[in-house]
Amino acid sequence: MSINMDLLAPSAEEEAELKDQQEEPPVKEPEFLPCQLVRIKQAAELEAPDIPFPAEHVQGMAGGVEMAGKVYVYSETKEAMFVQAYFVRVDGVGPVLTGENWLEDNYSLSPRPLNRRSASPTPTFFVPLQYPCSRSTVIPDERSLGA
Repeated sequence: MSINMDLLAPSAEEEAELKDQQEEPPVKEPEFLPCQLVRIKQAAELEAPDIPFPAEHVQGMAGGVEMAGKVYVYSETKEAMFVQAYFVRVDGVGPVLTGENWLEDNYSLSPRPLNRRSASPTPTFFVPLQYPCSRSTVIPDERSLGA
């Protein structure tokens, strides 16, 4: 029993498709990460605004990145593109879909890593206003105090 090797060889179309898949550009890492504090820029601050556009009422507001990913969008020339986009949670508004160049890192809301009086790092915690911590008090019993 002999095997015809011509049947196992890929066709010219399959070879071209495989070559195209191998030549795809590498995927760029997102500039902003989940839980990072960002500010959505206003349209006047951008020279060439990228799509997807955020709604006008959230431009200039700050929020936290919920999710980073890629989305297909249509440009003005009806051409489909695969672009980096983010869902940003804005307090009082909810999640907003926006393109990468609409965002900037919001250092003014970030916790300060150093204590101003000393050069030693101090632990800082950021708690969003919409998720307040419970203020429960733990009262130790006599056994834990060593009495």
